[in-house]
Amino acid sequence: MDSTWDKLKRIFIDDHKALTRGYRDLIGLLDDGQLSRAAELAESIDAQAGAHIEFEEQHLYPRIREFRGDQYVGKMYHQHQNILHALVAIRRRATNSKPSPEQIEFWKARLKEGIDHAAACGSLLSHLQTLPEPVQADLLEKILELRMTARKWSQVGAAPDGFPASSEP
Repeated sequence: MDSTWDKLKRIFIDDHKALTRGYRDLIGLLDDGQLSRAAELAESIDAQAGAHIEFEEQHLYPRIREFRGDQYVGKMYHQHQNILHALVAIRRRATNSKPSPEQIEFWKARLKEGIDHAAACGSLLSHLQTLPEPVQADLLEKILELRMTARKWSQVGAAPDGFPASSEP
């Protein structure tokens, strides 16, 4: 039988694998000029990532902030915002108007930032692993509860006060 830690770790790793795969595939669709499919995939990533992002931003990052400080965690929130803004822009603009090559490159840069962010989140596993088992159990319960709400990332992604907002050209 899997321990609480094993379950939490598996969810965390699987979520990051799925996001990395999604960002990579989205970059490929943009490279191939398949804007309608890119918009559909951006919508799918938005829908699939909501629980994970809400878990990180509302439950994990505040704990990490205790160890790593405001600057480190602020960067994590900022990266989420950059990636989310790209997903929303792709979803809205890719099918409504022909984006410029510069806009597509901007989106791709944000998605590549997402790939790097997902890889860096692997280091957060060490923080999670050092937490007492009751805290891990509480975090596992929270992420499972969030998965039941099925909210989109675009419905939950917002940095708390004191952290920078993202911008897009």
